[in-house]
Amino acid sequence: MTKPNNIQMRKMILLLINLLFYCLIDFKSLPILILLVCITFLCTKKNNKIFTLLGTIFTVFIWIFYKSFIKILPLGLSFYSFKIISYLIDNYKHKISFKQNFINYFIYVTYFPEIISGPISRGKTIIEQLDNTFTFKKDKWLKGIQLIIAGLFLKFVIANRTAVYVNTVFQNYTSYTGLALFIAAILYSIQIYSDFSGYSNMSIGISNLLGIEVERNFNRPYFSKSIKEFWGRWHISLSSWLKDYIYIPLGGNRKGKFRKWLNSIITFLVSGFWHGNGSGYIFWGLYHGILNNLTPPPIT
Repeated sequence: MTKPNNIQMRKMILLLINLLFYCLIDFKSLPILILLVCITFLCTKKNNKIFTLLGTIFTVFIWIFYKSFIKILPLGLSFYSFKIISYLIDNYKHKISFKQNFINYFIYVTYFPEIISGPISRGKTIIEQLDNTFTFKKDKWLKGIQLIIAGLFLKFVIANRTAVYVNTVFQNYTSYTGLALFIAAILYSIQIYSDFSGYSNMSIGISNLLGIEVERNFNRPYFSKSIKEFWGRWHISLSSWLKDYIYIPLGGNRKGKFRKWLNSIITFLVSGFWHGNGSGYIFWGLYHGILNNLTPPPIT
């Protein structure tokens, strides 16, 4: 059995690794991260509706401020903002049963494998496993190494290579034929999947090496038979977050057909804004919201 002092030391090492990773990539944005962590943790300590709302509003304000006015996002802001919001709400609803601890919370928000491209893990998923971090389990290590290799292959062999053709064509699209543009569009879909799922695989693989299990984030989305099924397979952690913290609180499908449509479209608009701040992303969210509503229910 691991001694309590060893557990605390391992947690501190993991926290230092998180902060070092952040400092090496985006040191100037570290104060924003620390400010959000400190203020929102104080809100969780109060654990009432007012402080939960204040913590959520503050986090959303910082996120929108940077996306809409500064235009340059601090590293991982879109990801750790959603992690903070889910923690605040889960804590208020008593879905978090463990004792509040600042170090655990700090590790969860700054968890370095997820800081760049997710997945967007929940507090319960990460924090309840921290007492077992760095424990060697052969099956987890082997799985982790396999995922890291697969992620590296997807990112550097497939995504980066297809990007050469895609970028060349899209940067000067008027000079190419319709066939070349069509091929570029197909390759772009392969590139974006390989890039994103590659990072997710590496994140999950590194977590396995640390003794932390993180849920799968992609499940062969291009084999989906409908847009609704697609969003259950693509960036699963984001889709489930939007469902649990946007769609269901708005009423989900419990308040009639019109509200179901409206709630779905609002959820996808938030998804569009999360992906980018241009009007194209808003139309993208609206487009997917409409398609999702038009998808017929499965035949039973």
